[in-house]
Parts: sequence; structure tokens; C-alpha cells
Amino acid sequence: MIKLVLLDPHPVVQKGFKSFFKKTKNIVVNGTFTTIKELVNFLNENTPDVVVLEMELPDGSAVDIIREIKKNILQSQS
Repeated sequence: MIKLVLLDPHPVVQKGFKSFFKKTKNIVVNGTFTTIKELVNFLNENTPDVVVLEMELPDGSAVDIIREIKKNILQSQS
């Protein structure tokens, strides 16, 4: 089973995303988030297989969260 999370500030996108993947057997949406902070808090306790990001976020950019994810991965490997 593929664990997937979404970071997008738009409720319509989040709802559509959940609805689309609800019909699949091999993919589960573990969470949808509005801010980078929410996603980082989730990632501190969970490890999804896929993270889907909006490029323009109210509290930063997709580059910011990619750096954070990379840092967390490197810390967990050492």
C-alpha cells in the first residue's frame, strides 16, 4: 500500500484529492495539510511514501518543505 500526503492550502483541492484516491485499493491518503508547519509536524511522527506539494504556499514554498524532508531523511539514516 502506498501512503500519500498532500500539502495544498485549497480545501477544494484537498477534498478532490481524497475523493479521487478513495476509489483506489493500492493508495491511501494519510493526510492533507494547509501549511508547511502542519506537514512538518506530521512528518516528525510519520513516513509517507509520496508527498504531493503545491508550489505556492502561504507560509513558504515547496522548496522549503523539500529541504525539510531531505533534512529529516538524512537524520533518520544516520
